[in-house]
Amino acid sequence: RGPAGGRRGASERRRQGPGGWWWRRGGVQVKSTAGALMLCASGCRIPLQEGGCDTAVADTGPTPSERSWVSVSAGGLSTCAREDDGTIACWGDLAVSDEGADVAVGYQHACIIGVTGAPRCIGRDDPGQGAPPDGLTATAPALGGAHSCALRDAASVPCWGRARASQLTPDPPTGWTAVAAGWRNTCGLDADQSISCWGDDSDGQSSPPAGGGWT
Repeated sequence: RGPAGGRRGASERRRQGPGGWWWRRGGVQVKSTAGALMLCASGCRIPLQEGGCDTAVADTGPTPSERSWVSVSAGGLSTCAREDDGTIACWGDLAVSDEGADVAVGYQHACIIGVTGAPRCIGRDDPGQGAPPDGLTATAPALGGAHSCALRDAASVPCWGRARASQLTPDPPTGWTAVAAGWRNTCGLDADQSISCWGDDSDGQSSPPAGGGWT
């Protein structure tokens, strides 16, 4: 059974090794260590004591020690990270490899900003969270439970997906410098370093402290 007591999928294997637990799911072997994020190719079977893979049994490709991670995003059932060369690796429910300029993970979906600025999404899409508007170019994706947003060059925040709590409608529509998405709400940072939120506020999550100075 899995760490939380749930049943693991047939493709997932977990065992204890040097420095902690290793697990394999979707053909990727992953281990998290202090200050490092390690991924082994699907052929890697023997993690070395000092970290990395025994290259005698590993598939071709860079070993973890050769990777240089620049960003990471964790969601409900998956995690994705980006290397300095633009390679994106995801593990968990979404076990994929891709390329792009940025990546963000929601509950059961992830969106990647391509080198041209066009977002593309993978995973669940039943309320439309995986279907960005046609022709959109953006940066800084932000994903929630079942909705997605991104920051556009014009300082606007286009959002798509589930809209039951009005989490897709920024107010005001422009003037944003950063955006973040929660389960059913979205928050933006404006040029005056003030935070505004829209969407579900049942627990006060869309009522930020008054004033500016946020970075």
